[in-house]
Amino acid sequence: MELGAEVLIEHDAGVGAHLSDSAYVEAGATAVDATGVEAADLLWCVGPPAPDRLHAGQVVVGLLNPLGDPARMSAYAERLAAAQAQHELAELADVLERRGVEVTYAIHPVAGRMPGHMNVLLAEANVPYPQLHEMDEANPEFARTDVALVIGANDVTNPAARRPGNPVSGMPILDVDHARSVIVIKRSMGHGYAGIDNELYTNPRTGMYFADAKKGLAALTAAVKTLVG
Repeated sequence: MELGAEVLIEHDAGVGAHLSDSAYVEAGATAVDATGVEAADLLWCVGPPAPDRLHAGQVVVGLLNPLGDPARMSAYAERLAAAQAQHELAELADVLERRGVEVTYAIHPVAGRMPGHMNVLLAEANVPYPQLHEMDEANPEFARTDVALVIGANDVTNPAARRPGNPVSGMPILDVDHARSVIVIKRSMGHGYAGIDNELYTNPRTGMYFADAKKGLAALTAAVKTLVG
């Protein structure tokens, strides 16, 4: 709420913890029915929600039990739900660092569903805070970077933003195209919110890896272990 987000709580959600609706309301939340909660952009829950309760673009944080309930995970996937991959990213970074590679993280100001979202996710995966660089700090470093790994980002990495006359003109972007080589993990060549092609994807120094971020990062980690040893 301090960041300006509206917080909704489902009626009687705190009963098991001996917290009444009024306690949440006094803290600044709004008590609503299940339908109201399901409309939220970011859904925090204890147990896994029913797949048909989710909507496109929604982020779900909770105990989803992916190994114990694979059928539910498949149902989430059919609705284009995206799994968080911060732990796989941290594992890849650890594998690279143990082989002498310097790893840093560039975070765009609008990354995630709210300010600071990416920082929170990476901190939860025990990524050292000094390795997290904001855009203005990261951009000068890309020209000295051997490989820039882009995970899911679209418009905020589009070099077209540097030219006038298009929907992303003037948008602050991460200068990943200045790196010696780029790997993009993405499900498809699909457009971002601006609805235009991302010129980064057709850059001759860019390699596209079409995969879910979680699976793609796991595969890259396995490849590093196999090829580098």
